Amino acid sequence: MGGGGQLSGSVEPSSGRDSGVFTWEEVQKHCTRTDQWLVINRKVYNITQWVKRHPGGSRVISHYAGEDATEAFTAFHPDLKFVQKFLKPLLIGELAPTEPSQDRNKNASIIQDFENLRVQAEKKGLFKTNPLFFGLHLGHILLLEALRVAPRLVMRNWLDDDIFVLNNFGNCSVAGWMVAARLWTPFCL
Repeated sequence: MGGGGQLSGSVEPSSGRDSGVFTWEEVQKHCTRTDQWLVINRKVYNITQWVKRHPGGSRVISHYAGEDATEAFTAFHPDLKFVQKFLKPLLIGELAPTEPSQDRNKNASIIQDFENLRVQAEKKGLFKTNPLFFGLHLGHILLLEALRVAPRLVMRNWLDDDIFVLNNFGNCSVAGWMVAARLWTPFCL
């Protein structure tokens, strides 16, 4: 991604702890526009410089600054191995072993329920796309658009022709009408 993962400065660990081991309190301090950290799978990333280059937009990723973004990360990135290579330069450490995987402010039972729901939905294949489904929807949209435009095009052309025919051949005895491509042609006897 064009060097988007390069850090411009060094990371200073808070307090006197070993470099790269953080608590939730330390991570939550880094939630400002000029200093953003987030946690994915217990690993802490400094996304301050990279947030402007995030393909999903800076607002999306900035929302999770100072928080655990594991669920959102797995939901929005289908190829996790591919995305992990962009995260390596941003890695600054991990949560301390004594820290819970989730923020203390989050209800663990609700998070577990949502994780179970996601696993069940993945087993049922609810996240797999069906190209036929989207192809039929696209065809339906294009058909409706054509049906919306077609009467205008047809009436615009035929109305002029009908007025011409009625004005010029209105006194003829009409034996019949034959439909041509864009014109009603009368046969006068």
